[in-house]
Amino acid sequence: MGVKSGVKKEDCRKRKIEEEMKSNRFIVRCLIILVLMMVSACHRDGLSSDQRAARKAAEKCYRLLQNEKYDAFVNKISYAGQMSPEYKSQMADLAQEHSAALQKQHGGLVKAEAIGDSLNGQQAYVYLQLTFADETTEVVGLSMVKVEDEWLMQ
Repeated sequence: MGVKSGVKKEDCRKRKIEEEMKSNRFIVRCLIILVLMMVSACHRDGLSSDQRAARKAAEKCYRLLQNEKYDAFVNKISYAGQMSPEYKSQMADLAQEHSAALQKQHGGLVKAEAIGDSLNGQQAYVYLQLTFADETTEVVGLSMVKVEDEWLMQ
């Protein structure tokens, strides 16, 4: 009987080990699936990092207009560093006039949302849907260029 009970104990241990291995494999598979789902969720929009960055930069430019930060808006132009102070001031005045016209026509800009883009290397054309206080919308295009890892208006 000693031999039979030793065999049974060995069989029980083997079964227990097999069950633990199956359980561990199941857990590992679940973790792999979870990680894959998380990674795919991060890229669900199907956009490249440059597309996301160009869109975000274009939206930011219009937020600067919305918040009446005209000098900051002008500084988001790719060649702003080459502008004379007088020219920068004139550009800021033009941005302010544009905002005033939108205020008069539509009650002002409420939101600018990127709805599309065309990316070609370091250049992008971002389509923004502008929503105004009177609930009208307008789609505009903004030409952008990547300068030293920053997307700026062209």
